[in-house]
Amino acid sequence: MFPALFALALLGGTPEPWLGPLEVGSQAPSSIVRFAPSPRSAETLPRGRSRVSISGTWTNTWADTQWYHLDYEMLATEVRAAYGVEDGLEVEAAVVQRTLGGGIMDRPIDEFHRALNLPDAGRPNAPRNQLGVWILPTRTQPGFTLSAADTDSSLARASVVKRLRDVADGGPAIAVSLDAQGETGSLPTPDLALGLTLSQPFAGAVMHGGGFVTRVASTHSGTGLRLRPQTAAGWLSLELPITPNQEAFGQYLVSGGALPDYRVFSSASHELSVGWKARLPAGYVVSAAFLENLFVMDNSPDWGWFGAISRSF
Repeated sequence: MFPALFALALLGGTPEPWLGPLEVGSQAPSSIVRFAPSPRSAETLPRGRSRVSISGTWTNTWADTQWYHLDYEMLATEVRAAYGVEDGLEVEAAVVQRTLGGGIMDRPIDEFHRALNLPDAGRPNAPRNQLGVWILPTRTQPGFTLSAADTDSSLARASVVKRLRDVADGGPAIAVSLDAQGETGSLPTPDLALGLTLSQPFAGAVMHGGGFVTRVASTHSGTGLRLRPQTAAGWLSLELPITPNQEAFGQYLVSGGALPDYRVFSSASHELSVGWKARLPAGYVVSAAFLENLFVMDNSPDWGWFGAISRSF
């Protein structure tokens, strides 16, 4: 990651035209076996402009019942490069590295839950900072136990974004996107996602919203679990100005369950992000956010952190 940051510093930059939304995809447990695209703005890069970015998302997941046990932290690092082919048409390539481990966030999460009198699902009674995942089989799905081979994965993604309407035309900006993702080091048939995004300024703020329909290349994952061939996700992001160069964000993401007949993991995941973005000199934009789960607690991370830096030139 640090060599990539150094490379960013060497590039000559120009200001980013649009800040939102937060580029945080689903961090739910099922995101490890499904394609989970990130929200994006309906604004595309102008012709001949480029953008490079680096982001990291660090989450902690805990769930413990007689049928399943999840105790892990995940670090997902992503490097992106985008280019404006022409006004209204953007292409992007990205590489994602995910690593699972025991982590260090159990104690602060315990203290957070205790301070706000929130349910803790027995977390304080368990050893801290452990790595362990197992799920008992169901009638149609096999059991799963995390092995050393499952703790690291590397993915590559290619995207095309076409803006259909600009805010200058009146009404919201509208864009459609096509994403393809597969594991690096092989040439499988990729998973595909078709997306729609709307961005509407109002009263100094901006409301972003959209959704994805994802189709997997195979309904059987590398873990042996059976996947739904098609899932959907939707999101809303409110961008509020703090200063001329800083914005605050509240963002909600709901993602359909990817695993049929697999207890809580067949349910939709609900994830909330509260964050901040700032435009810096020389075309830099920095982002930070806090992630929290909602509604179906066992099917999304207890909490997490997101950070990113990008440069346009």
